[in-house]
Amino acid sequence: MSDSNTVLEQSNSEQLLDFTGVSNLQTTALDNVQVIDSSHLTLEARTVKGLNLRSLGAFVGIWSGLDSIPRNLNDFVGIVELTALRSDGESAAKKISVGSGVNLNAGFFTIGLFLRQNDMLSISATVMLIQGVARNPQPSSLFADHPTNSNIPVSYFVPSLVLPVHALDWLSIYRGSEVVHDFGSVINYQRIISDDNIGLVNIQVLLGAGNYIVQLSPGDPGTISATHSFTLG
Repeated sequence: MSDSNTVLEQSNSEQLLDFTGVSNLQTTALDNVQVIDSSHLTLEARTVKGLNLRSLGAFVGIWSGLDSIPRNLNDFVGIVELTALRSDGESAAKKISVGSGVNLNAGFFTIGLFLRQNDMLSISATVMLIQGVARNPQPSSLFADHPTNSNIPVSYFVPSLVLPVHALDWLSIYRGSEVVHDFGSVINYQRIISDDNIGLVNIQVLLGAGNYIVQLSPGDPGTISATHSFTLG
């Protein structure tokens, strides 16, 4: 009887919290890919606000094929570095050139945005290039929904080439509405222990009214590929 009463008391104490005010989503994405000629293309690269992309060694790369992540830098046919000292959260126009013997108008290629230098598991956005036409853009994004005072469900989406459990992807929650780069101030965090690139993770955390931000990190909590900031009332 006492065990049943304990469960009932815990259930009754859990309260659904309401979103108030405006919530804000930030993503990592590749958009508006345009092939100029057989050797050049332009695109727009979007990253989370506040990242020092130059320090991270972030870059956009192109490689042949559609079904796997490159093993190392030698697998790329073209690369452009992302050099902003502080990303403004908006899209940045970039131009990429490929090596001789590569024809962007023929064959199958993948374009990926990587947030850390030489780290293939930091891939955070992709788009396919098929016979010179961009298809199937896949960003990194997340969304917190139906939070209670003791739990916050977070839906995540990462490119289909990513296996979150192998990439050591993390979800973390902080107080405030701005992107947080100091992992020491985290309220709680949860690793994504799934092979699925789309899923839902419950973060156990005691919440009250106030501003919060949930962040997705590919491998390293200092690297952030998506956020959702919101106010609870």
